[in-house]
Amino acid sequence: MTCAYCNRWGSTCAVATCLGCGTSQCFSNGGASGSCSVCHYGILPGWSGSDGNCSYAGCKNKGAFAYVRGKRYVCLEHAKRAKIREESLSDYAARMAKSPPGYANLREVKP
Repeated sequence: MTCAYCNRWGSTCAVATCLGCGTSQCFSNGGASGSCSVCHYGILPGWSGSDGNCSYAGCKNKGAFAYVRGKRYVCLEHAKRAKIREESLSDYAARMAKSPPGYANLREVKP
């Protein structure tokens, strides 16, 4: 039996919602680093790092929002300051969620 969404062997994967862009996807999308397959920076809850501290000096916020090269993990507040080219990380994640790649294995979450 394979997952109907991502075709990985086994039962249907658990749903994980990216902390960066808010898309719901297969938990197994996180791969080795737990990063989102849509925005590539946001962290899927349950992967290592999702409960870590922000890497900005003096920040005591617990619960990482995204992984940023050079800073490691950042909280939601500092994701607004971290830049991807000329755009803040939080703005980039929101933009990517509007047009996700086909390989992202997105999931519909029913209330």
